[in-house]
Amino acid sequence: MQQAYPVILAKGGKSIIAEFPDVPEAMTVGADEDNVLEWAQDALVVALSGYLDERRDIPKPSKPKDGHAMRVKFDDCLIWIITQEWI
Repeated sequence: MQQAYPVILAKGGKSIIAEFPDVPEAMTVGADEDNVLEWAQDALVVALSGYLDERRDIPKPSKPKDGHAMRVKFDDCLIWIITQEWI
């Protein structure tokens, strides 16, 4: 079953930061939006693999707020993009 996890993008200096509110271990930085989303997919897979290795329950993805997200698919990973105000 595919899950879609929300990811929050925020500007941090000259980079963009990606965080998954449902999986706090999954966090990354990229040079631009495309780059950070590629890294975000990897960060989510690694973090969820850690949950499995530690025999922890996989967190259920929360729903993004209406009008604040866009659904995208990377390979077999679905994520929601929530763009915060650029700091």
